Amino acid sequence: MNRHPATVVAVELESSMVIVQPDQPVACARCAAGRGCGAGVFSKSVGTLSVALGDNDAVPAVGERVSLVIESGGLLRGATLVYGLPLA
Repeated sequence: MNRHPATVVAVELESSMVIVQPDQPVACARCAAGRGCGAGVFSKSVGTLSVALGDNDAVPAVGERVSLVIESGGLLRGATLVYGLPLA
């Protein structure tokens, strides 16, 4: 599991979205070292991310520190969708 610390910068209750700013670029260890697939090139600058809230999720306050968590298999599933479907 990959964890990335972030800060909540906005909460949009109407759309159940939370806008967070990661402390550092979100990339896997290989991309961060420059030996990955190249996707890390697009995450060199730290921007904001929109995260959808689930039905049972607590709503964080602006300024609250949170952790973005990517499950180990989630990255592989995402890469398969992004790269595998167009190839099929």
